[in-house]
Amino acid sequence: MAGELLGQVVIVTGAGRGIGRAVAGELAAAGARVVLVARTRADLARAAEEIGEDRATPVAGDVTDEATAAAAIARAQEWGGRLDAVVNNAGVGWRGATHEMPVDAWRRLMDVNLTGVFLFTRAALPVMVAQQRGHIVNIASGAGRAGMAGAAAYSASKFGVIGFTEAVGLEVRETGVKVSVVEPGSVQTTFSERAARWDWALQPDDVARVVRAVLATGPNVWIREAFVTPRGRARGRRPGRRRHRARPLARLPPPGTSRESGRRCSRRRSQERPWSQTTVPRNRPDRGRSRTSDGSA
Repeated sequence: MAGELLGQVVIVTGAGRGIGRAVAGELAAAGARVVLVARTRADLARAAEEIGEDRATPVAGDVTDEATAAAAIARAQEWGGRLDAVVNNAGVGWRGATHEMPVDAWRRLMDVNLTGVFLFTRAALPVMVAQQRGHIVNIASGAGRAGMAGAAAYSASKFGVIGFTEAVGLEVRETGVKVSVVEPGSVQTTFSERAARWDWALQPDDVARVVRAVLATGPNVWIREAFVTPRGRARGRRPGRRRHRARPLARLPPPGTSRESGRRCSRRRSQERPWSQTTVPRNRPDRGRSRTSDGSA
């Protein structure tokens, strides 16, 4: 539905390219005015020109800098007259063996992917809580739901984004402010050389439409989490290759009979040891592990 975000002012980080740029354009098409945040001024200028200067305004800066978050909030209020939502999208990646990752690369990734989300959320919440409305949407990843080999730092940062989103959402749920997380699966972007070759993957516009739908929900609807995956082939599957079919389970012998001869087995053991005495409750704290008297393993 066109115009469902009419009059709203939304901040989008990482808006110079990829998913962020697509999100900014999609929200503008829905009627919102967008504050574009990114480090590269040239990318920001192109995005603002594409969307329209009356619908978008750029703020150049690094999301790891508190001043950038403060400047974006101020621009939204001065230029747009209000602040309705923040989409924390900015992110970086790193692939390789964990023991080969430089410490500086780890710190930079965590600062952008996780600390940046914290800084913009912290800057926006006082405004939103005071007006008793607002929505923060954090872009995580499928790698934040299941660890991905060769991307331990990236997975850790996105796990952190999901946990942060859940916790903050519960903190402010009684104030009229909503906090949601969108977790895209594989997306074809210039984020990496590998991702650029994924012609079967989600497109940035696909993720942007999900963000638009999340922001367009009414005040009594809170979409906490949206996990989005492509319908196409799974990563690594060759086109035209038949899926593996699981073999049917072997037919089991009737209860009380042996597999080898089919003769009746003695039930004396089961009668002497009722089921309740031979199983362990699922909620037993020490199940499967031996513990000392002080509770340590």
